[in-house]
Amino acid sequence: MNGQAMWEVDVPIEHREDKNRTGIHVFTGPAQNKNDALASARRVYDEARAHQQEGRDIPFPEQLRWDWAARGTRPDWKLRWERAQAQQILT
Repeated sequence: MNGQAMWEVDVPIEHREDKNRTGIHVFTGPAQNKNDALASARRVYDEARAHQQEGRDIPFPEQLRWDWAARGTRPDWKLRWERAQAQQILT
């Protein structure tokens, strides 16, 4: 983990057509601080969506246990990044 703390980023989600269907998409990974955690979660999500749209597999890091990844993304759900929350979970 290179001395970085582990962070959890919780991003509220809602179905694009049925706004009553909501949930949370959880990302975890190492970061120096809250802003880095939020940026890392957004980066891996954007990469995953780009791969999906191109018909490619979502990238899967070698060190999944410790690195950021976006799995289980759904095109019919919208992530509400403006409401995302980050918290440190391990030091």
